[in-house]
Order: sequence, then structure tokens, then C-alpha cells
Amino acid sequence: MNKYIHKQPYLLLVLLTLISSCRGQNEAHSGGKGEQTILNGLPKILKPQGTFTDVSIDCATSDKAGNLWFGSNGEGVYIYNGKEFAHFTEKDGLDNNIVYSVLADRDGGIWVGTKTGLCRYNGKTFSRTPIAETIGPIISSSNSSNNNPSSLNGVWTMMQDKSGKIWFGTDDGVYCYDGTNFTRFLDNKSINNKDSLQLKAIFSIVEDTKGNIWMGSCIGEGLIQFDGKTVQRISPKGYARTQTIIEDKNGNIWFGSVGKGMCRYDGKTINTNFFKERDTHALMYLIWKDKTNNLWFSEPTANKPVHYYDGTGDINFAAKNNIPDQKMYPVVEDNDGNIWFASYGMNLYRYDGKNFTNFKD
Repeated sequence: MNKYIHKQPYLLLVLLTLISSCRGQNEAHSGGKGEQTILNGLPKILKPQGTFTDVSIDCATSDKAGNLWFGSNGEGVYIYNGKEFAHFTEKDGLDNNIVYSVLADRDGGIWVGTKTGLCRYNGKTFSRTPIAETIGPIISSSNSSNNNPSSLNGVWTMMQDKSGKIWFGTDDGVYCYDGTNFTRFLDNKSINNKDSLQLKAIFSIVEDTKGNIWMGSCIGEGLIQFDGKTVQRISPKGYARTQTIIEDKNGNIWFGSVGKGMCRYDGKTINTNFFKERDTHALMYLIWKDKTNNLWFSEPTANKPVHYYDGTGDINFAAKNNIPDQKMYPVVEDNDGNIWFASYGMNLYRYDGKNFTNFKD
């Protein structure tokens, strides 16, 4: 029995009787309420199909049914149901094969942020969902620096908060979706924009356990906090591109910053270069948290092996395991507790606690 797909009995009949295809490949079918069933899929990830062979999976998520969604930086989207993959590209409705972010919302909706915009999955194909064009007339505001948002707007990160609102970090700025309408965050005049931030090219958005919204900027605005009333810069000037943000089990905020290495903010001070024996002060860590609250760190561009922090010490995962790829980094954890790692060349590995399985064709 497929351990990832949870469906009603009639869907079993659908799985056995329906044969569908997209552009000669495969199709994912919605079983309702976000449950995705993949029909006649691929056993493994395809080798890079374009001229650029060093592409990789950069983002991933799991939906309500346990299916895994993988976004790549040149090969579109892959979906895995525990048994097989389906592959989607621009030919299937994606507006771009370079995918920056993927999100499965609480209602079962699937969102894909690409280099040029936002797409949604309808159970069979992807269609573009404009952000800027749907917010209506732009009201001039001292909080916003751009009142002519481009229709081509890269979506770097997405997050659904506790209230159900979805946040989008884009090239043009931060947008919010309340289930009906998109609004530009800084156009809300009730927000105190303490440091006159632009919030453009936000690479990471997270909500902490207290309800604060944290953002990581690519354009030098560093680590940013929104407490519900005031949006302000937490890290001082000099903190360059901030890629990922994670809250640990103690409420500390971790973020990786170019030039500062791995940083941890305890609510009062920022501890820079946390892993001194590993940092070169020129690198930016990618951070990821598993379901047991271990924090995983990697810097694949520097060929540094992945390691994790269990709350007491830094553990070199590579040294303790015979890893198949020095440049691999974690992207998602499935319902069975397996951790999936990605690497350049569209390599994809599943780690079950003992062994690695490579899912690249």
C-alpha cells in the first residue's frame, strides 16, 4: 500500500482505470481537499534536460496527503507520492522552469513561486496567478517605494501564518493573501515602518511561536521583524544577503548572512559566526529544521559537508555517515521521518536513518 497517499476507496479505482498524460509524460490528479494522486509516473527524477546540467532542487514541501513537491532551479516541479514521480514544466502551465519556492496551504492548495511570478495547481496543470495586477489601484504611501509593480515579479519565499494569511516575498516587495485578495504589505498605513525599509527581494519569511513575522533581505536590509505594529531592522547595517531564517525550540532566531556566517539572535543580542571552526566569514549558511528540532546547516557552494545542531553541540553528519555527496543539503522531511537531501545535477537522496537511496535516473 502506498504509504504517502491517503484517499477514499473510489480513488483506488481511479488510479487503476484512468490513464492520463501531460505532453507525453505524466499527470497529477487531485482527489479533493488537496489530496494528490499521481498517475503513471516516473520511477526517478530525470537527468537535467537543458543545457545547464548543474541545476538542482532548491525547495520542497509536503501536502496534506503526504505527497512531496520539489521545485528546481531550471527543471520545473516534481511531485512524489511515495511510489513514483510526476514532472511539470512550462509546457504544463508553469510560467518559468526556475522555481524559487513551493507551498502547500492548509486547504490543500499548491502554490509555486518562480523567477517570473506565482502559479497555482488545479489538480492537473499549473496556471499563473498575478499578484500585482489583482491588488487594484495602488495608493501612494510613504511606506512603499514602488507604485508601479512589474507584472514579472519573482517569488522567492512563501509562508502561511497562524491566521491563515499567506505571505509572499517577491522582487517588488512583500505581499499578503487573505484567501480573496492580494495586498502589498507596506501599503498598510497603520504599519510603522521604523527604518523606512523597502522589503524587496525578501528571501525568507517565518512566523515565530509568539506571532512575530521575521524576514530575511537580499538587498542589505538584513534581519527584519514585524511585531504586528512595527516593522524594523534587527541586524545592524553591514549584514548582507540573508537567505534563511529558523526559530529553534528555545525561541532563538537563527539566520545565515553573507560576510557574517551563521548568526543567532536571542531577543537581545546577535551572536555572529556561531560555528567559528567552519565559517570563512564570506559564506552564507542554508538552515533547515527537522521534526525533532535539530537544526541542519549547509553551504554547498563551498563544498562543506552538512552538519546539524541538536541544542547541545554541533554534529558533523558527514563524518558520522557515509554520505553519497559532499554537496548535499536537506530540503524536506516526509511523514515517515525520512529526510530528503538534494544536490547539484538534480540528485535527490532519501535518508531513512541508516541508508541513502538516490532517486536520480
